[in-house]
Amino acid sequence: MQWFGVAGLTLSCETQVDWLAAIIRGVRRASCNRAIGIMVGGPVFSAKPELIAQVGADASAADAPTAVLLAQRLLDLGTQQTEQIRGRSHSRRVDTTRPANP
Repeated sequence: MQWFGVAGLTLSCETQVDWLAAIIRGVRRASCNRAIGIMVGGPVFSAKPELIAQVGADASAADAPTAVLLAQRLLDLGTQQTEQIRGRSHSRRVDTTRPANP
C-alpha cells in the first residue's frame, strides 16, 4: 500500500452526499496514514458549505490556488499529528473562510 497525505474528491449533485460520506469513511479506515486529510470540491459544496463537515471532509476550496494552499495546510497538520502521542483524538477541520498562509 502507498501512503497519501491528502485525498481529494468532488461531487456534482446533492443526491450522492451519503455515498460520498461512506467513501470518505472507507478512505480513512483503509488509509496507511491515519491522519489523512480529505478535501472535497464541486458545486454542491460551493452552494452548501455545511455539507463539508456532514460528509466528514476536512476542507474545501473555492478555486485551484486555494486548494493547493489548503492541501499543504492539511499535510502540515497531519505531520504534526503524527509527531504527537498516538492514540488521542484530534480535530483537524481547516478554516476555509480565511486565506491560507503559504
